[in-house]
Amino acid sequence: MCIRDSMYATQKIPRCLSFALFWMLTAVVIGQSLRESRGSLAGATKQYEERWQAVQGRFKNDAGFMNLVKREKERRDHFLSYSPIDPNNAYDLENQAILMRDNSKWLNGMLVNPATPSDSEGVYWDGMGNSLRIRKVEGKYYFVINKYESSHGHQGSIAGAFGEWEIGRATFKGDFGPEVDPNAEYFPRKPKPKIGSVKFELRNGLLVVTTSGSIRSIGGPRASFAAVYSRVSVLKERDDRILREGLQHYGPLKFQSPFK
Repeated sequence: MCIRDSMYATQKIPRCLSFALFWMLTAVVIGQSLRESRGSLAGATKQYEERWQAVQGRFKNDAGFMNLVKREKERRDHFLSYSPIDPNNAYDLENQAILMRDNSKWLNGMLVNPATPSDSEGVYWDGMGNSLRIRKVEGKYYFVINKYESSHGHQGSIAGAFGEWEIGRATFKGDFGPEVDPNAEYFPRKPKPKIGSVKFELRNGLLVVTTSGSIRSIGGPRASFAAVYSRVSVLKERDDRILREGLQHYGPLKFQSPFK
């Protein structure tokens, strides 16, 4: 009996040590991950603040434009602080760092290679998860907006085209009504067009998008495509795919995509 107890004890000691070593190594890894995540967020926050200072310095003499930018920054600051963050959760910190860097790119669009009427192709963000892409094809500008409302999950897409910019402005209109009246069998009548419009205005590199009419029906009752976008990159292969798909599926009635 004593011999068996002694053998059991000698077998149990290494097992206890292995568990202790496992948890010790796990704690080290978690600690390193948490430190890295805190450092990542600190770096993203620093970059965001530096670019905000640069924007204020660049446009300090344009009061009207700065009022627009400050309102937009307040929206972004509210968006960044919308969900509580656990300072001891590496996942929370990394997500916040990603959002912070996205908004830094939004600010950078005014500082580096801003969009102009003669150079407006590219990928635009509003800094809150929504994107707009523009490509010029045979004298027309084609666009796709992908909208995702993170606060309530409503999302949608819209696509269309407009001609040349006029004094930094352009407008797109289309009929977004149903092709066939679903109640025509019971109440014969001519379907009424549901006209919607999207207006674009370039201001110091930012692209201000406003909508009116029935345009919102494409994106759900609470999703709006209106936003202030900033160009963040040139179009790449992935963006070409998004443009092609959007122009094929999300345009108004009778809209023709330039991509066959």
